[in-house]
Amino acid sequence: MAKECAVCGKTISLLEKSVKLKYAGAHLCMDCGAEAAGLYAQADELPQDAADGYISSVKKDFYEELNKTSYSPYVKSMIKDQLIYTIAARTGRKVSICKYFRAGFDECTEVIRASCSAVSENYIQLNPVIIGDVKQCTFVCEKIYLMRSDSYVSMYVNLINTGGISVITAVSAGGGNGLSNIDWGTEKAFVSEFWKSVREKNRGFMEKEIEVADPSNVKIDQSMALTNRIGILGGTFDPIHLGHKALGEAALREGGIDKLIVMPARVQPFKQGKKSAEGHHRFEMCRLTFEDAENVEISDYELNNESLSYTYDTLKFMQEIYPDKKLYFILGTDSYLKLEDWYKGLRLLENFSFIVGDRPGYREAELDEAIKKYRSKYGTDTIKITADMPDISATEIREALKADKSIGHLVTEAVERYIRENGLYN
Repeated sequence: MAKECAVCGKTISLLEKSVKLKYAGAHLCMDCGAEAAGLYAQADELPQDAADGYISSVKKDFYEELNKTSYSPYVKSMIKDQLIYTIAARTGRKVSICKYFRAGFDECTEVIRASCSAVSENYIQLNPVIIGDVKQCTFVCEKIYLMRSDSYVSMYVNLINTGGISVITAVSAGGGNGLSNIDWGTEKAFVSEFWKSVREKNRGFMEKEIEVADPSNVKIDQSMALTNRIGILGGTFDPIHLGHKALGEAALREGGIDKLIVMPARVQPFKQGKKSAEGHHRFEMCRLTFEDAENVEISDYELNNESLSYTYDTLKFMQEIYPDKKLYFILGTDSYLKLEDWYKGLRLLENFSFIVGDRPGYREAELDEAIKKYRSKYGTDTIKITADMPDISATEIREALKADKSIGHLVTEAVERYIRENGLYN
């Protein structure tokens, strides 16, 4: 069966060579995998009786060289995992994979619980321990293997959260029935299945992973909670509705952005000649929609700009304001699929990143193909939102208002009140 390169999305035929990240369940084509293949040389030659100090030096060198490569943090994470498994296979050590995330305790608990369920029906969650602002919880997983009566392998998944940073460690813990060496590869596979499940089911969550050069020496502090990411949610917002709000909140939650900037447009290029509510009304409705949200700013930059609201020009301006930040433009599937046709669309794809979300199943195959194509052609970084998006349109709201129908299920209570008090869309 043909595979896809985890970097460029290219299909790798059965006859082609590839760099196989066996335990991560991924492949790299030879063009994308050349750097990774060279990194594993020293690990592949480790003697079975290698001392701990020597292994630590191999890992340290590996991490330093890996951070010099052009791989994305997502691919680097898989490459690091493969190193741990390679060392374990060479030296007979148990597998322990530790990852750091900018995520809260509850979110991590749900991710771990879902992934434990995916790899084993036999797991328990121990009651969390809370000491000051530190929360800790442990999951114990067992997997029964019928190759030998009453034999099983186990894994511990430990979660520690403090200061907005979570540390998740999955450790192979040996076999049952006194068979501490029962693995036949099963212990290693157990841990790999767990992290593979996390990656496949929670891509947005994995985007929150903190890239740490040497995990053995890392210290958790508040600076690690900063992603250096800003998300910009643009649109006419005529009016802004619960679909916009859900997309912005999902971008904050799944995209790992530090701040969401909501930016109503003065005149969008594809809506020239169409009448809309005055800019100050649309600005105020945006403010009311997100008035209780943290890390959200409403910007009047495009409203005060006399020219058409071209996304490329806006992002170039924002890049000057935030030179040390990575900008993500937030949009829906329909708009994302047409990005090449936008004003300076190719430059837009080459220079900026995107967070895209839409209704579940809606043109999903097309969206996945577009994400792969943009990544391959332009190196575009795209985060796909996994949360359900409500099916709401501004046109639907305006028509409901003209027909004197309720819109309470389409906009926030504050926005509905503002619209009616100001006689908008009548």
